[in-house]
Amino acid sequence: MSPDRVRVKICGITTPDDARLAADAGADAIGLNFIAGPRKIDPATARTILDALPPEVEAWALCDVSAHELPQPLQHLADAGHLTAGAHLAAGAHRAAGTHLAAGGRTVRVQMYGRILPLTVARLHDYGLRTVAVRRVGQAVQMCATTAWLDQFADAPPSLLLFDTASDDKKQLGGTGRTWPWDLLAEARRGGYTTDWPPIVLAGGLNPENVADAIRAVTPTSRITPDGTIEPLPPIPPAWVDVAGGVEQSPTQKHPAKLHAFINAVRSVAF
Repeated sequence: MSPDRVRVKICGITTPDDARLAADAGADAIGLNFIAGPRKIDPATARTILDALPPEVEAWALCDVSAHELPQPLQHLADAGHLTAGAHLAAGAHRAAGTHLAAGGRTVRVQMYGRILPLTVARLHDYGLRTVAVRRVGQAVQMCATTAWLDQFADAPPSLLLFDTASDDKKQLGGTGRTWPWDLLAEARRGGYTTDWPPIVLAGGLNPENVADAIRAVTPTSRITPDGTIEPLPPIPPAWVDVAGGVEQSPTQKHPAKLHAFINAVRSVAF
């Protein structure tokens, strides 16, 4: 996959048929929810989904990482042979680097929820897993505080940084159908605050009708300098866009036409 195009993750996959549908439509990744809500699945269901998924499509596991070890759903997949892991460093210790989906060496990412500590991220990296940190955006201060929040992970930074809409319900993992103020991210880019951030995943209320506008909105091509002149900026679009409800006919079933329309809209954006 070309690194200069925006990649697409279809989240909340609950069946093998929807996994195949997403892959056939051109999705780069699917999301498996192991935490809460109508899209939550168990490891047994995840195994059937992964069996149906082409190996070039990434699998993102939405997991509570508060235990600071390999999340239990991923441990179940490892025990069933869907993850392979290196030898134990010692009895009860975390596994050495080398965890990956057995079928084709699929890229696996952990979208982290719960209490996230630097040690947690480092241990997940030791397993060979890539990590996605989530920031809920409801007001400007949350965007401004992102750099300071990321500083704690300086020794083991997350692979990606996902921005989603904040919810009053702390247990709700996206799926609100609401967007957040995209201009907050654009202003952070204009101010140079995002320079050292991980690549960004844009989420929150996306659908086939607004995703192209969202990508453009968070990708400024100029800024006004202190002396009032307009300075061009190289366009740096988000690395990924993430959608669940915007391509569904129900919370447990994707809509084929919406899936294709969403991915086509993403591919239509050019800078």
